[in-house]
Amino acid sequence: MSEKNTDNTQAPPPLGGGRGRLLRRCLKVGVWTVGSIAVLLIVAALLLNCGPVQNWLMGRALTVLSDKLGTHVALEKVSIDLLTQDVCLHGLAIDDLQGRQLLQAGELRADVDVRRLMDGEVRVTDAILTDVNARVVRSDSDSVANYQFLVDALKPGEEDTGGTKFTVDVDRVKLERVKVFYNSDSLWLGKLDCRLHGTDLPTLRGEELGYSWARVNRKGIMVDRSVAVGTIHLDDGKLDLDGVRFVTNNHRPRKNAGKPHRGFFDVDHLDLTASLRMIIDHAAADSVHAVLEHLEARDTVTGIDLREVRCTVAATSRCVTASDIYVRQGDTEVNVGRGVFTLPDSATGAKLGYQTSTITVKAILKDISRPFAPILKGFTLPLYVSTVMSGDNDRINFANVVVNTADKQFLLHAGGAVWGLATHDSHQLRVHYDISSMTAQTAAVEKILKQFPFKRFMMTQLRNLGAIHYIGALDVFWKRETFGGRVLTRHGNVDFNMTVDGLNKYMFGNIKAPSIEVGQVLGMPEIGDAGLSADFKFDISGERTAAIRRGRGGKLPIGEVTAHVDKAAYKILSVSNVDVHMESDGVTATGSLVAPRRFMDVGCSFTFTDTDNLHKLKVSPDLSFHGSRKPKPGENVAKENDLKRKAKASKK
Repeated sequence: MSEKNTDNTQAPPPLGGGRGRLLRRCLKVGVWTVGSIAVLLIVAALLLNCGPVQNWLMGRALTVLSDKLGTHVALEKVSIDLLTQDVCLHGLAIDDLQGRQLLQAGELRADVDVRRLMDGEVRVTDAILTDVNARVVRSDSDSVANYQFLVDALKPGEEDTGGTKFTVDVDRVKLERVKVFYNSDSLWLGKLDCRLHGTDLPTLRGEELGYSWARVNRKGIMVDRSVAVGTIHLDDGKLDLDGVRFVTNNHRPRKNAGKPHRGFFDVDHLDLTASLRMIIDHAAADSVHAVLEHLEARDTVTGIDLREVRCTVAATSRCVTASDIYVRQGDTEVNVGRGVFTLPDSATGAKLGYQTSTITVKAILKDISRPFAPILKGFTLPLYVSTVMSGDNDRINFANVVVNTADKQFLLHAGGAVWGLATHDSHQLRVHYDISSMTAQTAAVEKILKQFPFKRFMMTQLRNLGAIHYIGALDVFWKRETFGGRVLTRHGNVDFNMTVDGLNKYMFGNIKAPSIEVGQVLGMPEIGDAGLSADFKFDISGERTAAIRRGRGGKLPIGEVTAHVDKAAYKILSVSNVDVHMESDGVTATGSLVAPRRFMDVGCSFTFTDTDNLHKLKVSPDLSFHGSRKPKPGENVAKENDLKRKAKASKK
């Protein structure tokens, strides 16, 4: 009997069956499809590199741009590389809405998504722009600048109602040989390579960047200004600027030219070079945090010599905080722990305001001599200053001011303010300080006075005074300073008010001393204590005094003193109610001393030529009789007698 086959599995059909034929057919279709696509790509690449096709694409792009911008756009030539998707535009020109040429570029090379271009959408990534000339105009009659339409057209996220899309998504921009003119201003770039990193800071590499402009200053004078940067590097928040130069020029003589006693600083005559290094570790739409690691700036003409500036800055839209501030001008050093600046806000009405922690200064005043005060060119004695500042746009307040020498032989405590800043008029500026206490030992006073180049008078009398203590006030106006207060010494106290008239070059004022040991101060023991009040006026004009010195020599100041002595004593004589008048022409001092009486005046005349040798004083007694006379209030008989003698001498 034959066995039955119990296996129900059927053997597969041979490969040459129907399913095999289907697989071979699919493979053939796939090969043909891939091959066709490859051929189409090759053909497309060949077509895109053909003049007619590129001209068609150029026309298409010009249509899109013209429609989007609403103005005339022209191109000389366009070339496209399909493999790299590079589009190169030669001779690009764009007019503004008034038909004026806005932009002209020798070459614009960009990575463009060509497939989207076919759909009417232009998407730009990397771009290189060379040989650019742009002219931006905004005249008084124009409501907006002539480039505003371009800015509005390129705003992200907006589309024309006609459906033409134009988006700019640039990862990198390179600019070479760029010139931009804005009315009379101009901007130029040698090279600038900018890589964008989303919301992070960009990466910048630049060479030969600059901007120049001209404006009329407050005096109505046209001033040319320019700022240029040799190189700029910004990478990962690290900013380096080298070869920075800032120049101002009003094409007129420097404001203090020909004035050797005035500083060289003139804001309209600067030629400042600088460099800086900064780390920007946070930058957002509403806040910035940065560390200025190094800044130096010098102007060899004016004498500005900022050797080092460092600080940390945190800024928001409402407030700027600076901390760890260090400034070095020459050998002068300034340190500030913290400063907070509140920014003005028109919406809330908030004004500019600021407040600092304690500011400490090691001041070598010669460091500011060339720009501001040549008289300080020999002032090498270090002074130490500390204060706290606050204020707004019109006023600066100084609190807890302390000034001292290293040995504390000179020590001053004060507070004050500067105001009138908002007027931008130096004639309206005012400075006021209240000196709550000042102590100056004799050695310290001599050291300070020796820092100045002028001749020093009455130094012997100054030493005799000993330590000086002072309480008073200081006011500074335009070319005028006033001092007042009380000076306390071991030989008596003096109340005084003094004005330095910088415009007319005079120093004048008055003093009052109820009781002072005049003989001890003058080095003439035979003179006793005195109580007096006096008015004085001295010539401080360098030109006028120099002319007298050249012609006649002399060791004395030039001026006049009118005094009333309540009491005085000389040897065994004591007098009261005495009028004194003295005049000095720089060579010889002459004067009179008169004790007026009802029917007789008792007095003397005197002359001297050297304040350090007053014991050589020449005295001539004078006794005059007259009818009954009662002195008028405020009348100084000694001065009246001197005026009469001068009148008689002039007649002879």
